[in-house]
Amino acid sequence: MKKHNFSMFKSLKKLIFWIFSFTLIVLAAFISLVYYAHEIEPQKLTVTNVDITIPGLPRQFAGLRIVQISDLHGKVFSDNKLTDQINKLNPDILVITGDVLDSRFTDITYIERVLGPLQAKYGKFFVYGNNEYTSKLSRKEMDAAYKKAGVTVLSNSNFRVGKKGGHLWLVGVEDPNTGRERLDKALTGTDIAPRILLAHSPEIINKARDKKIDLVLVGHTHGGQINIPGLAERPALKDKVNLVLIKANLLLNRVLKFILNHQDSLANLDLWNDQLALYSSRSAKLLSSELMFSNNVQPGFEQYNAGLFKVGDTAMYVNRGLGETRLPMRLFAPPEISVFTLISR
Repeated sequence: MKKHNFSMFKSLKKLIFWIFSFTLIVLAAFISLVYYAHEIEPQKLTVTNVDITIPGLPRQFAGLRIVQISDLHGKVFSDNKLTDQINKLNPDILVITGDVLDSRFTDITYIERVLGPLQAKYGKFFVYGNNEYTSKLSRKEMDAAYKKAGVTVLSNSNFRVGKKGGHLWLVGVEDPNTGRERLDKALTGTDIAPRILLAHSPEIINKARDKKIDLVLVGHTHGGQINIPGLAERPALKDKVNLVLIKANLLLNRVLKFILNHQDSLANLDLWNDQLALYSSRSAKLLSSELMFSNNVQPGFEQYNAGLFKVGDTAMYVNRGLGETRLPMRLFAPPEISVFTLISR
C-alpha cells in the first residue's frame, strides 16, 4: 500500500513538474512574442517593389518610380534609417498618404524634420488622413509646415506632372474614411492622360473605379498592425486578445522602465494605463473594432487590408504604413515603403 501511494505521489510530482515547465515555456514564448512586436518589428523597415502597367502611359513615363509612405504617426526611426532608405531609392515622385501626425503627437516641427530631407525628382505630395483632423492643429499651420518641407498638399485637387511633351495627373482627395473626399472636384481640369489617385483609406476604391482611375495609392489600415491568422474572423476572441495584449504591453513597459530605465520609449506609459482602464470598461467594447486587429475601415471594405488589388480596370495598393496607433506594436505587419515602377502597355 505504501509502495502504491509512493508511486502515485511520484507520478503526481512528475505531472506537476511537466505542467509547470509547459506553463513556463508558454509564458516565455508569449513574453518573447510581445517583446518582438513591441521592440523589434516596428523598426523592421521593409521595401516592397511593385510593377504597375498603365494602358496609354506616355513612353516618357515608362520606368517612372513612385515611392509611397503612409501613417507615420510621429514615429522616428533610429539612425536616420527612413531618410537614408527613401533617398537611396531615388524616387521620381514621393507620395505621403496621410496620418503624419495624430491627436497624441502634435509636434508640427516633425513635418519639416522628417519630410524636409526627403528627395524626389518631380516633387513630394501629401493628402490628409483621418488622424490629422483630430490633432487640434489648425489646417493653416499644417499646410504651412508641409510647404516649408517642400511638400505639395493635394486637397481634393490635382497636379499635372509633365515630361518631354507627355504628362500624367496626380489627384488627391481628403480622407475617405471620414467622408471628406470630393473626387469630382479633385478631377476638375484633368484629361484623358493617366491619373494616379492619392487617398488615405481604401473606401475610395469604388468611386475611383467608376471614374476609371488607373492607380489608387492608400494607407490607413496599417496592414492590420497585429496579425494573428484566423483571429479577424472571430470577433469575440479578438476582443479578449486585444485586452491581453494591452495588459502585456503595460507590464512590458513597467519592466523596461525598472530594468533599463528607458524613459524615452516609455513616455506614453500613462496613456496605456488610461487605455487599459478605458478598454476594460463595458462601454469600451463598442470601440473594439477600431482598436486592434482590424483595418479600421467602413463595412464592406475589410478585405482591403494590405497589398495590391484590382477592381475593374483600377489598381489599388494599400500600404501598411510606418507608424503605430493604440499600441506601439506590430506583428506580421512590418513598416513598409512601397515603390511603384510604371510600365506602358
